[in-house]
Amino acid sequence: GATYIFGKSGGLILYTWPANDRPSTRTDRLAVGFSTTVKDGILVRIDSAPGLTDFLQLHIEQGKIGVVFNIGTVDISIKEESTPVNDGKYHVVRFTRNGGNATLQVDGWPVNEHYPSGQSNSEYKGIFIYGLCRIGSFLLKLQGWTTICFTEMRYTLTENQNRKQKTLP
Repeated sequence: GATYIFGKSGGLILYTWPANDRPSTRTDRLAVGFSTTVKDGILVRIDSAPGLTDFLQLHIEQGKIGVVFNIGTVDISIKEESTPVNDGKYHVVRFTRNGGNATLQVDGWPVNEHYPSGQSNSEYKGIFIYGLCRIGSFLLKLQGWTTICFTEMRYTLTENQNRKQKTLP
């Protein structure tokens, strides 16, 4: 895995799959480790290929972790409502999706399950990893079942509502 630490201004890592090498699968598996004190923000967003509306977004809302995704029909949401994850402790979130069926688990807590109906178009064009550091420090570690080679990484810092973009080597 890789570790990224974002400062108080936040950050963004953007990866875009080459058009001829985009993954196409009915199943997604995502595991993210992090620590933060931020109340609301986006951790990871994966958007579909151009022309499709599919996406997957892992986020924190009111201190609680949740995932919203769309596989071609309607937005589907799954949340962990029992305990906040913005306590500054290290947490690992695991999300799996097979068609419209999804599971979400934080640390060793009970698994949340969701079984809606719908169609799937699951060709993704990229991954967006957002740093949530406006209030406290944020550590993000990607753990996965696939290897991603970053040929280009960009991050965006937001300070006083001025966007600055810098390409990393």
